[in-house]
Amino acid sequence: MKSYGFNLAYLSSKPPHQPCSFPSITKCDLQGRMSQTLVCDIHRVLLKSHSFFPFFMLVAFEGGSIFRAFLLLMSCPLLMICDYEFKLKIMTFITFCGLKIKDMENVSRVVLPKFYLENLNVKVYEVLASTGSKVVITSVPRVMVEGFLKEYLSVGHVIGTELHTFGCYFTGFLTSSGLVVRHRALDDYFGDRKPDIGIGTSSLYDHLFISSCKEIYVVNSDENSIMPRDKYPKPIIFHDGRLAFLPTPSSTLYMFMWLPLGLFLAIYRMLIGRFLPIKLSLPLGCWTGLDLNLKGTEPKKTEQNRGVLFVCTHRTLLDPVFLSALLLLLREEIIHREREKEARVFTLG
Repeated sequence: MKSYGFNLAYLSSKPPHQPCSFPSITKCDLQGRMSQTLVCDIHRVLLKSHSFFPFFMLVAFEGGSIFRAFLLLMSCPLLMICDYEFKLKIMTFITFCGLKIKDMENVSRVVLPKFYLENLNVKVYEVLASTGSKVVITSVPRVMVEGFLKEYLSVGHVIGTELHTFGCYFTGFLTSSGLVVRHRALDDYFGDRKPDIGIGTSSLYDHLFISSCKEIYVVNSDENSIMPRDKYPKPIIFHDGRLAFLPTPSSTLYMFMWLPLGLFLAIYRMLIGRFLPIKLSLPLGCWTGLDLNLKGTEPKKTEQNRGVLFVCTHRTLLDPVFLSALLLLLREEIIHREREKEARVFTLG
């Protein structure tokens, strides 16, 4: 039954289910699979999220602007009453209309992998990693998932919805082929051959998709175990995103509600950091809720009394302020030590 209320939880679009007659993914034997071919979808199979809305929001916010993200959030009431295909078309148009192809490439390379890995289903990944040939067929735009699937999960071929472009921009519309119909795309790709393994959910749509596979396994809702960080197939070396959380509809709404107060606090903290000495700016900053955590130990001094400073920052407005304050403290400490050294030399002389 479709819910027409404004449920901010996830904008989940769950297809009709039937009593499952296929074995669970946990029953799949991982031995001797390197010569076999696996087929699955990334939506609700490889990823545990029931909705792809947060990932569209990431592209809209990080690749587009805050205004594009706000427009996508305002479309939530309309998305709640649409079927899956129309919902996907609306989110695609709002997210990609006028978006530069280069910006999308940057987001897919340095922003989306972090959130994909945090939502990766460990059981499905173990089966995926045990096979030699991997094919992912999905209805979501191919540009959103192909880079991650090939670079992090070693997927050989990705079939997804293609987007229309004009010059170096996306138009927001689909190509003439439209949304990918997964079972048709599977038949077109494999022809008379049958994939060895197919993984889906207990929905009727997924049963139609994977019914032609030799072995079929399903992912149940209670088996959505998340991949531990230390078992990531490939470590995240570089993440250049402004959002530190998965932007579900509810969390995105809270973010926009916080913006007026957050903007005031940001200006206040920048002003006190810029015009007040560090002994006053830090207590005043902590009074506004600023939390400073110091971890690790002081590095050992070398004979030359030199070292290398590594700086890791998040892309926020306050990063330059704190970085400049840190460098100022280091500069004052160096000058203080030099003066002490000169004083000792003059005293000895």
